[in-house]
Amino acid sequence: MNKKSVSPHLEGGGYGIFFAILAILVRLAFWIYTDRVWEDALITVLNSENAVGGLGLTHYNIGQPPIHGFTSPISVLIPLIGDSIHVGFGLSLLKIVSLMLGGIAVIYMTLFAIHPKINLPVPLAVLLMGYAAFEPQQISFGMAGLETQIATTVVLAFLYYVMVWRPLAIGLSLGIAVLTRPEFILLVPILAAVSYFRRKNIARGEIIKTFVPALVIYLPWIIFTTLYYGSPVPNSIPAKMIGYGLWITNPDMSLFSKIASAFLLSKNTLFTYLSPAFAGHGTGYAPMFDKHLISMTMTFFALVEVLVIFKRREIHLLGYALFLLFYSFFYLFVTPALFSWYPVPFSAVVVILSVLGIQFVYRRFHFRSLKLLWAGSLIYISIFIAMIPLTFEAQRGIQKDIEDKVRKQIGLYLQTVMRMDESVGTESLGYIGYYSRRTVFDWPGLGNRQVAEYAKTLPRSQRNMQNMWKHFKPDYLVVRPSEYEKLKIKNGEDNFIDKNYVLVKTFEADPAKVKQIPYYWMNIDTKFLVFRKITKI
Repeated sequence: MNKKSVSPHLEGGGYGIFFAILAILVRLAFWIYTDRVWEDALITVLNSENAVGGLGLTHYNIGQPPIHGFTSPISVLIPLIGDSIHVGFGLSLLKIVSLMLGGIAVIYMTLFAIHPKINLPVPLAVLLMGYAAFEPQQISFGMAGLETQIATTVVLAFLYYVMVWRPLAIGLSLGIAVLTRPEFILLVPILAAVSYFRRKNIARGEIIKTFVPALVIYLPWIIFTTLYYGSPVPNSIPAKMIGYGLWITNPDMSLFSKIASAFLLSKNTLFTYLSPAFAGHGTGYAPMFDKHLISMTMTFFALVEVLVIFKRREIHLLGYALFLLFYSFFYLFVTPALFSWYPVPFSAVVVILSVLGIQFVYRRFHFRSLKLLWAGSLIYISIFIAMIPLTFEAQRGIQKDIEDKVRKQIGLYLQTVMRMDESVGTESLGYIGYYSRRTVFDWPGLGNRQVAEYAKTLPRSQRNMQNMWKHFKPDYLVVRPSEYEKLKIKNGEDNFIDKNYVLVKTFEADPAKVKQIPYYWMNIDTKFLVFRKITKI
């Protein structure tokens, strides 16, 4: 596997351009066919639409100051540009940006693969490009209105520029990264560590050149949020920490159970997207057929490569290794809830390490022929390509038969029956808040700071949606049947809802159509009960 094994066509970028075009086309097809809009995307774009409408950069809250209810600044700033052109265009603009960045992510995979320090064999380079282009989660979350594709592309850019050491590009990508997701602040210690080990080869002043552009990009946002909201920390972060808590802090868990839980969480969530999986229902990660065998194999190769990087002191790859270690720890032990779009950028980095690990093992055992690599790479990519029709059909069904027929209709209904000064309590903030344009007491208070402030006063065992409703007494409640069942009559005493609310409407998706959606049993949004307050509480 010397330099001759690398195709001149690949070195010229032909493979990269080809896969980049395919990545853009498949994302466009997803958008057109599914018209998918993720719940959390509506939480975010409501802020930009309210800003353009004169209410401020905030969720809808009567009588409350503006709330920093979105986690990703860039997922608001891009829609804000679009909504300034035409209200409602913001979400489409975010999808357009994701569409194009899908192709650019492939280009960064290509640049990495053909760099002289890496010089991947063609089949392994193709594997990287194919993964970035076709892995379903790399497609669906960004094209459903989240910042996921932006996050993936900017992380790939940052790590590549750290590898080749381009100070200005490092600074620009770092600034955009932190503006995309707050947890990307961990890229700073990664950069600091690489800088320390490269210090003999770094010219004086280059470190400053990396941080100045980042500060120019990110510091204005810090200043704005501090002055406008009172804090640069998004309300969603403390709300999740208070409302969900961290599993690792559970005093009832033994050391052995914590180790076992960390392993299962790694296998079933964090590294799942290295295998064919489906996460479109938003309630978990469903492996398609292999029971995580492929993802665990790829994770093994990635960890092998991390050990190789440290043993051989391959400083140019140190950023990738530290990224895996830092973010594995962060997502497993510091994140209150590992939602299904969080690991997408992480997976794109891990697959790079997996490929390098495969290359190391291949060379270690003195394999000469590329046929085995070609076979493995094409099979791996083909599995993801084969998933695309099923994924598209499932996402279309979720949008058409569940979101549009249930949660969207609930929001529109509430807009017609609720007064402007009335409030609604629900866990489901996105669709209901966006289409009702009413004050929402959601759990754990992503769009309402009063909820998080109240939850903080309760013992951890009592921090739940039901106690929050009892305290704030919303005029309407929108609950799933499973949530209502938790409040059934106990010890001969009526529950809170039955005593003080009356059922006024039921929204339910067509069960026959729902059952046609893959993994339909994972969807908890097929039926909701709407209650109206009838007594003084």
